[in-house]
Amino acid sequence: MAWYMLEIGKYSRALGLIETALSLRRRILDKEHDDILGSLRVLGKLYVRTGQPVKAEETYAYLLETTKRRHGEQSNMALSTAADLASVYLHQGRIDEAEKLEAHTVETARHVIHGNEYPGILDGMRGLVSIYMQQGRDQAASELQHRYLRATSRVYGQSNPRTIEAKVKLAYLMLMQGLEVETDELYAQTVSLMNEDQEEPTEHIPLAYFYLAYICHERGRRKDAARWMQASVECGLKANEEGHVNTQKAISTLAKWKREDDEILSRGKLYGATVPDDIGGDSEGPSSINSIGDTA
Repeated sequence: MAWYMLEIGKYSRALGLIETALSLRRRILDKEHDDILGSLRVLGKLYVRTGQPVKAEETYAYLLETTKRRHGEQSNMALSTAADLASVYLHQGRIDEAEKLEAHTVETARHVIHGNEYPGILDGMRGLVSIYMQQGRDQAASELQHRYLRATSRVYGQSNPRTIEAKVKLAYLMLMQGLEVETDELYAQTVSLMNEDQEEPTEHIPLAYFYLAYICHERGRRKDAARWMQASVECGLKANEEGHVNTQKAISTLAKWKREDDEILSRGKLYGATVPDDIGGDSEGPSSINSIGDTA
């Protein structure tokens, strides 16, 4: 039940349930029992979603060491927890620590699992791509993202939120390398998939909106960019809480773009310059994906 509440964004309810479950289980079970470890992983995710990175790090670090000792570092729980901890490091700006842990996770899993479809490997690949992007290693990121997209498509299907995020993230990486034809193809595919009915928002959909916004912004389509980023904020507030690092990034980016647009408008009025058609006007954001799908 706590996991379900987590997935649908009912964080206060989820926290209450998981804390109650942990309290009961600690009274009757060994402190390293799998049921307790599973509850701790949910608790770690709740800390991430509610913008509590220090508590998330402490929880994941304890869970990782305990899981490795109990099940070995090649177990799926250990690999997935390592990927979760690396993600926390990344959001804290501890890129070297994140890369070291993420790379070790992927390499460890590949020694015992054939292919790239083991959940721990997928989590690790996703995190490693983000690290490469922060380091400016776009080619390495896009090569790994290609592999990640193929794997998620096979495991989860084309219309799954994880696959949608993977597709648009690859589109952004293609654009950063000047591959506009490939970008257009992936962009169009993503918009088409996002027009399909989605269940309750997960962390992947706000990120998909975020990358759609950046693709438009890089191409000078500022109104479209603002609409997509507004959608990222709105969806992020449903999928996560306001303190979540991804939601905060979307909010700050949208505010920055608004200030830039206001400055362009102000300079245009001051000097009598012609203001581009794509600047100005309110960006209230779409009420649904269909409201902007034809402009993207």
